[in-house]
Amino acid sequence: MDTMEPSSRSAGFRRIFGKVLVILALLLLAGLAGALLYVRSAADRQLKQLVSSQRRERSDLLNRSAELYRKVQREGIERFSIPLSWAVRKELMKQNYEQIDDYFAELARKDSLMGIFLVDSLGLVKVASDRALLESSFSGRYPSIDFRQEKIAVSPLPDGKEAAVIPIMGLSEKLGTVVVILPTRQFPLEEVK
Repeated sequence: MDTMEPSSRSAGFRRIFGKVLVILALLLLAGLAGALLYVRSAADRQLKQLVSSQRRERSDLLNRSAELYRKVQREGIERFSIPLSWAVRKELMKQNYEQIDDYFAELARKDSLMGIFLVDSLGLVKVASDRALLESSFSGRYPSIDFRQEKIAVSPLPDGKEAAVIPIMGLSEKLGTVVVILPTRQFPLEEVK
């Protein structure tokens, strides 16, 4: 019978046990590395989702703010239009076009308006900040603006401007229309988007 000495048996056992421990240690390290990669990729996914969510929320907030900004601008133009219409109406009833011209010249000089016109019911320009347009057809110059409106309206023009159409009403009929061409003011944070 072959008998192994206990010391050689324990040496062989130690060698096998050592190899098993090394293999287990490597498997444990590989498992830890895999778990770390999984946790990191999950954290990256969460971070990307959070960043994407924040961008959407920021974009939505900027869009709502820009919409509110434009609404406040339109309301301001409409509020400005009421006293202007009464002042023009008073002078128009007296046929005092010179005074209306003075009003328009002062407004054009102070408020960075791109044009201000008094259009009669036939569509002819009676008073204008641009003298070259006097007695010309308003629709020929600005075909996209409906000067026949019965209520104050602010609408965008194709060239990035806005038009405020202000009807001037007499006691029994419409006397004319004031049309104000304004630059469209962009929301200050639109370029940050």
